[in-house]
Amino acid sequence: MINKKIGLLLVFVLALKVILLLTWGDFQSMNPDEEGNYLLAANYLEGNDYTRNGKLSAFNGSFTVFLYKYLIINNISKNTYIGIYHFLSILIFILSIPFFYKILLNLKVQSKIAFLSTVLYCIYPSNLFFIGNLFLYEKMVLPLLVIVFYYLLSTIRFNRKERMAWIVPIIVTVSCLFRAQLIFIYFIIFLFFGLYLIITFHKQRNVLKKALLFLFTLIFLVISHIPIFLKNHTMYGSYILSTQTGYELMQGHNELARGSWMGNWTDPESAYYKYSRTIMPEIDSYNQYEEGIARKEYALNWIKNNPLKEIKLIIKKTAIFLMPRNYLAGYNSFNILLHIAFVLSIMLMFLRKNADVNSWLILSPIIGTYLLSLIFFVGIRWRYYAEPFFIIFANYQLIEYAYSRKWFKNIKIK
Repeated sequence: MINKKIGLLLVFVLALKVILLLTWGDFQSMNPDEEGNYLLAANYLEGNDYTRNGKLSAFNGSFTVFLYKYLIINNISKNTYIGIYHFLSILIFILSIPFFYKILLNLKVQSKIAFLSTVLYCIYPSNLFFIGNLFLYEKMVLPLLVIVFYYLLSTIRFNRKERMAWIVPIIVTVSCLFRAQLIFIYFIIFLFFGLYLIITFHKQRNVLKKALLFLFTLIFLVISHIPIFLKNHTMYGSYILSTQTGYELMQGHNELARGSWMGNWTDPESAYYKYSRTIMPEIDSYNQYEEGIARKEYALNWIKNNPLKEIKLIIKKTAIFLMPRNYLAGYNSFNILLHIAFVLSIMLMFLRKNADVNSWLILSPIIGTYLLSLIFFVGIRWRYYAEPFFIIFANYQLIEYAYSRKWFKNIKIK
């Protein structure tokens, strides 16, 4: 059951997001990556294979290429799809709000604090505008991640029976098809919950069903990606998800690496473009797959040969990860206050030796996102997956501490 306050919040957020979308939303174009994938789909249907600028490409993932082929074949215009997606993503976000609230209640956060934190989740700048109002698939898969986390927390940590938990494999699969980086993040999340399930299996109810939940998620993921593996094998002779990994790995590990994404890496006048061709003069003769392999090998060798520089990059990436910036924008008070609260919460956890099971489970999406940033570079669109859990973790650690110190006499932990 949804209480009255949450119900009113759902109506308010729905109205607010629709107004923002209709006022500032773009219904004419997708983000550049997806525009590229749409072009691949169109070229394929015109008999030019999956090509872009005359070269085979499997850079930005393949599922949406298949999706756009379907749209084109069935005469569904791109603008129509963009409109449908914008409004569908709003509904999915609205659906996630009660789950976010229930996560906090499960963690014994006082109901008033849980509600205020849920309001923050709803109006947080990235959710409301900087990603949430753009054509980015992140704004759909993030609320789905919140829903998945609720079901894992409720069924595995708190040993409750959730009849709808069977949707977890479906949600995870759909999310990973739209955003492949979530495969790694979900791996870390399931690893944490899986270890907890193993450690406490003698106390768990229906442990076999919970184990099957993990197994079905893996099976669904593998089966759903078979067409992608087959397509890319036909193109390059290798079963890969995309050719992008090597490119991004080298961006994160080279002499010019700065810890964040280099938006001008394809510009012939950029230092990184020239640097790449200085260390690999033959790179322009490679196909996309071969170039990705060459870049990956260079990055791995660079890490091996430059351990001190790699340590400096790790420190720099950590600092950038914690910087309260928005995607394609700057700072604001919401981001600054939350990031400060999160850092203080981490410090409190270790200073008070309060790293309990709940804390590590809440941290699992953050750790997954952080590790992804260390492997490649810090992308604000990747860090977006961690932001709701910044809010949850700060609540769980700081509010509990404030209560224990009796800073606020009216705060009562249930």
